[in-house]
Amino acid sequence: MSTPLALLLAIALAPAAAPAPTTLHGGAPYRGPADPEPPVGITQQHGLTLPPSAAADQLATDAPGGLDLALPVIPSWPDAAWNGPAPWKLWSDALRTPDEPASRATLALIARAQGRYDAMWTHIEALPPGWARPFIIGLHTPVLRDGQPALFTPPLPPLPRHDPASNTLPPKRLTTYERVAIGDSVVRLIVEDTPEGVEANLQWVSGPPVDIEVELPIPYERRTRILYFDWDRVEAGPDGALPRRFTVHVAPRPEQADQDWVLWARCKPVWIAVPRLGAAALPAKLPDLKLATTADDPWLERVRGFAALLEASLGVEATVALEAEGAPVERTHSPLRIDLTPKDGREGRWLDLLGQVEAAALAANASAEDR
Repeated sequence: MSTPLALLLAIALAPAAAPAPTTLHGGAPYRGPADPEPPVGITQQHGLTLPPSAAADQLATDAPGGLDLALPVIPSWPDAAWNGPAPWKLWSDALRTPDEPASRATLALIARAQGRYDAMWTHIEALPPGWARPFIIGLHTPVLRDGQPALFTPPLPPLPRHDPASNTLPPKRLTTYERVAIGDSVVRLIVEDTPEGVEANLQWVSGPPVDIEVELPIPYERRTRILYFDWDRVEAGPDGALPRRFTVHVAPRPEQADQDWVLWARCKPVWIAVPRLGAAALPAKLPDLKLATTADDPWLERVRGFAALLEASLGVEATVALEAEGAPVERTHSPLRIDLTPKDGREGRWLDLLGQVEAAALAANASAEDR
């Protein structure tokens, strides 16, 4: 079957060969809820439960679409693939046509890869009937890899719907995968976001033991301070960074009542200092931009890709300024200087700014349609 979504999502952003489709249950591709016998563990009836939200409504009520959802392996930020032009072009192309479902699906995948989970769910809410449910299921499906553990990269749950006037506690921001089938094994997984951090809880249900590589969904606005794996503290690597992925050997634990393996990241908010671009006033009042970095910046090509995105999606003239380290900074209103120089915390600045640009491009597109 040929659909715009299948054609677009088959494009891999990484320069490697075409990505493997999202798979379950011994390697058979899952092709949406129109399958007569979908694998155990990925339909709502078999255990995928989201907190009360627009996405949960889509999962429960969306009509079967039967789309071939072969999701590409999009490089997570700050993977080196973002130093090339491919992801920036795909992003700018999607921003030109956000009303097309394939473009919205692409924007959701990019937001997920960058840890902008609230934006990801907003894009999913904009998907039309027949698209949203298989897309949500695809995002929550582990990938089977030859000779490697199954890879599970669950997104952060959507923000729960809550009426403050109800005088009740808000629902937990929690996603439950009651029965996830990986080959002949079945496991249970819970992902929860709390004010203190993000937790993934795995439990063996049935079948033989199985290795699963799990990536904790840490939003870009937070940084992991302390990390625990099965309640043992994880030490940082030589570069000072804490790992995001863990391979968990999920098996019965008859020696203890608590059968769970727990990954828990204690997080703190990241202070992000970037200009507010004022999406509501766009595009007329957005000044030209000067993207400041250094000549030896390993992200220099990424800065140039960002400049191309700005020009293609917003028509903003964005120049790349190479500044010497420690040189006096010339501050002007036009062009407005954006500090992208290599320094601690710049990843958060980058992603906050990218989210603003995306919102601005979508607002400008909506404004153009209203005129």
